[in-house]
Formats: sequence, structure tokens, C-alpha cells
Amino acid sequence: MKPRIITLKGKPHQVVISYSDYLELLELRNKHKKVKAIMSHGIEIPEEVTRRINKGESPVRAWRHYRDLTQTDLAALAGISLTLLSLIENSIRDGSNETHEALARALDIPVGLLDKL
Repeated sequence: MKPRIITLKGKPHQVVISYSDYLELLELRNKHKKVKAIMSHGIEIPEEVTRRINKGESPVRAWRHYRDLTQTDLAALAGISLTLLSLIENSIRDGSNETHEALARALDIPVGLLDKL
């Protein structure tokens, strides 16, 4: 990587790098995010789940899709109403700690993974 530093009034102002170097930096940043998630929760988050969450999908919905569950299935497994699950997945309601714990058990993940990445 050979960056070009542009100065303004004698101080570094901008850095210009090649497009391939830029793509490499993006890849390293994404790997860092993944490592951070692994370290904080002790498990590897599947790329599909990370991608869905980064696109703005709720963690509950992302994990539900990854586990190949319908909303009806997950609501039944967690012992909550279908309406509440829909509200949580659409970020209209947060749900209680108890609800998050029930969803995490049903999805077989640590409750902390239901937070945004």
C-alpha cells in the first residue's frame, strides 16, 4: 500500500489510496467486526446473520431466518405471542429482558447476540 498524503497549510489533510487498497481495508474492517463479535459472545456469528443485521434487519429476524423458522414457530418456541414477535422484529417494541431471554433460548444463542452488531 502506497498512500499519497495531501497537505493543507503544511498539515496532512487527505490520503489517497488505490481502489484495490481501499477494498482490502474494507475487508480488514469487516474481519475486525467479526472478530469483535466472536470475542464478545464466544461464538462465531454466521455471515448471513451479520449481513442481514448490517442491512438494518433486526437481530431476532436475522437469526430466525438463519435458523429457518417461521414467525409462528419462533413465537411458539419462545412462548410469546405472534403479535409481540412481529412488533420486536419490526423494531416497534423492544420486548422485556424476559422476552429476549426466551427468544435467545429458542434461537439457541446467547441473549447478547440479540443486540445490534
